[in-house]
Amino acid sequence: MQATTASPNSAIRTQGASHQDDDADLRAYNAVFSELGLRFRWHMETLHWLNSLGTDCEKTRIARYLETCQPHLLNAYDADFLSQLIYSKKHEHCRCFMALNAR
Repeated sequence: MQATTASPNSAIRTQGASHQDDDADLRAYNAVFSELGLRFRWHMETLHWLNSLGTDCEKTRIARYLETCQPHLLNAYDADFLSQLIYSKKHEHCRCFMALNAR
């Protein structure tokens, strides 16, 4: 399994989310990639790079990652479709994580 880091330099996250939120997001994204059979995983540096892109739209950041680091996927899938699917599934996973933590 190949791990992908999108940026050679780790960008500093400009948004005010906590490290705990970053960890939860990272776990959710990687669970989605596994569920969808995608053969890459994100690292914290990848998440920080995406969060530094200057857009508040999570789907846009996902699409930018796909265009930059996984362009071969866009030969089979539309960027909007795939970024929406990843976004939706990621939020499903986040809701499940929150429900488990609430118990």
